[in-house]
Amino acid sequence: MNEAQMAFMFLGFVFTLFNARVFWGLRKRIYIAFPRHARLITLAAGLVCFALLSPVLAMAIGGLSALRSFRDNSPIGVAIACMAMQFAFWLYGAFLALVSTPADISLRIRQIRRLLKDTSEPIPETLEDPERRKLLHRSALMAPAAILATAGLGALASQADPVVSRLPLKLRKGFAALDGVTLAQFSDVHIGSYMSQRRLDVLVDALHALKPDIILCTGDLIDNHEDQLAPATEFLSRLKAPRGIYMCMGNHEYISAMSTSDAMPENIIKPLRATGVDVLIAQARKIAINGAHLWLMGTDYPEMRGLPAMLRRTTKQSLDACLGEVRDDGAPRIVLAHNPSQFHEGQERDIDLMLSGHTHGGQISLGRIGDYHFSPVLPFELYHRGLYERQGRQLYVNSGYGGWLPERINCPPEITLVTLQT
Repeated sequence: MNEAQMAFMFLGFVFTLFNARVFWGLRKRIYIAFPRHARLITLAAGLVCFALLSPVLAMAIGGLSALRSFRDNSPIGVAIACMAMQFAFWLYGAFLALVSTPADISLRIRQIRRLLKDTSEPIPETLEDPERRKLLHRSALMAPAAILATAGLGALASQADPVVSRLPLKLRKGFAALDGVTLAQFSDVHIGSYMSQRRLDVLVDALHALKPDIILCTGDLIDNHEDQLAPATEFLSRLKAPRGIYMCMGNHEYISAMSTSDAMPENIIKPLRATGVDVLIAQARKIAINGAHLWLMGTDYPEMRGLPAMLRRTTKQSLDACLGEVRDDGAPRIVLAHNPSQFHEGQERDIDLMLSGHTHGGQISLGRIGDYHFSPVLPFELYHRGLYERQGRQLYVNSGYGGWLPERINCPPEITLVTLQT
């Protein structure tokens, strides 16, 4: 048994203990709120929770392979429902910790004061009226009900059709022939992770409905295994655009390469290129349109811990390689870079627009103030959803189409349509 398998088994064990603790907190509230029917309600809730949280228990017993087997062999609706329930338990656990911690601290302070006063007087109950206590606990059950409803709606939203975000890109003088040219970007499909064939069909139709001149994929088309190559290449072969289809590498393309017999990136790259898609790896292309042209570049995924043999290039090396193939002729320069953190280096370069993905927009969004988009990703990466501008350079981070967690709240699946304008 390798270290990764042990790590996932340990993680599954921790999550299982966490789920049990959260359910115990829910059980206490049920017994106080509904003393007459508490056993029946708890039994029914327990059976539902056990069934929907069983994938985590499977991970504790069999590691990541057991979790993947459950996900891949279950109807997609069941797999999504299970992850929605786990998401609800995470939220409710956080809620319980937030609510109970002040009360626990207050109780401990009172206990210390009693010890210091050397008194045996009992600590008075905060609520002496049992009926009032029962009413408050029934009200408290509104929190898990609201959390469960939110998780359910978030799961449904994760399967919604993509929204189209439109982004104009100003042309320099002398390139009026490119006015109206469109580029449609999609990202992070994660084929193999809660991605049905129906949703792939929807994405193909949505891209074609926009009638873009160029279609762009900014990585993580597949999730984690070479077995996902077949549906990925079938999907790519269906895409049509008059000026071509281009793609850059995401970290999950490299993770998938690790699953092949010799762990070589070419095992993933060659089948993708065989579909006719131009996979740009620290490379540039001159795309001629209407007697003018634009420059399209694709960076390699930056160095990443755990994959040293595959990811040798830094962002600086990638951009140096790309720009080394580009002439300084005033034509638009568009860069595909899966990880938006590459914009820290990109904003120092002579480019017009960087298109990224990777973050899935955080998948949960509480809105944006200035450059700060409030989501779970913000503590780790400022650039994670929407448009950013630095020193005249632009970055657009696409919210993605799929995800490893089938939850989206105020962050719908997205296609970005870039339109060149005079």
